[in-house]
Amino acid sequence: MEKVTKIPYAACDKMLDHRFVTLFNRFYLTRGIALIESLLNQDPQFRFSILAMDEETERTVKKRFSGNLIHVFNLNQIMTKELEAARKNRSFREFCWTLASSFTWHIYERSTEEKLTYVDADCYFFHHPKMALPKENFNATRSPHWFSRRLLTKTKITRNGLYCVQFLTFSKNPQGRQILDEWRKSCLDWCYDLLEEGKFGDQKYLDEWDTRYEGVVDLRHRGAGTAPWNLEDFQLGPGPTLVLKNESVPVIFHHFHKLRMDPDFRMDPGEGFFYPPSAIQYIYKPYLLHLKTISDQLIQMDPTLKFEEINLLEPSLAFRTHLWKNCKRWLKKQWHLYQLSPSWEITW
Repeated sequence: MEKVTKIPYAACDKMLDHRFVTLFNRFYLTRGIALIESLLNQDPQFRFSILAMDEETERTVKKRFSGNLIHVFNLNQIMTKELEAARKNRSFREFCWTLASSFTWHIYERSTEEKLTYVDADCYFFHHPKMALPKENFNATRSPHWFSRRLLTKTKITRNGLYCVQFLTFSKNPQGRQILDEWRKSCLDWCYDLLEEGKFGDQKYLDEWDTRYEGVVDLRHRGAGTAPWNLEDFQLGPGPTLVLKNESVPVIFHHFHKLRMDPDFRMDPGEGFFYPPSAIQYIYKPYLLHLKTISDQLIQMDPTLKFEEINLLEPSLAFRTHLWKNCKRWLKKQWHLYQLSPSWEITW
């Protein structure tokens, strides 16, 4: 029987002097709400600053979350001349990447908490986030990609970098401030969806932090940041837990990168990733059920609300080929977890 790592009591102490920062629009509305609720499930006293990218999102989030622990901002409240210029010369996706550092900086300069964590809106917490943070003092943390063996190639690292922006924590001190400010300025200057002179989006800048700054600590907990690019080497267990060689560790948070769904919340995981059936069962199914619950509640609250998920009505040929070639033996062994619809979407 595998050894299950016990969560030390100290790791679950309340993070009373901590604030979470994220941003999303109506296309990610259910995911952003799910992120917030997943953190509130761990501690109802968590504090949030949320950048709503459109009026529907701002109105809905304010209506759903009352009280003084969740602050919602709109673009007009944080817009600067530099951001206006960036908005004109990059795509919406690239502008959102640019905003991650700028909005975090905006909150950093105005908040009283000792630590701020930026987290992507398509992340979801299954366990307390303090388990992910280093025990020693730090000025900033980075979240490794932990690419699977198949994806751990020079090309993948060269393009995407060793680290992911998904979960970054900055301490309120001069060093933490410098790291965040210089990252912000770099993103304002250049943040595009292409590889150019060692840069890619807002992400490749992170690779240099440990050589440029002191007190940059990488997350070490293997369950902090499971994602499509690192799941295929492992099995998952209830909890959920990540089954390693000699033990199982809690999945603290998962990044639901490129998750695509149809209106019935059936999923197509996307091209190029392989998902063990246990990941579908213990990570994806609970998440999709939560998204569906939120969607139903939003419609009931306001039938006129215009929000959408990024849906995929026809799965890609590449994914169908990938599913047939690479998952056939898994599906044969784990057929009870899957039902293949005529359009090859994975459903339950």
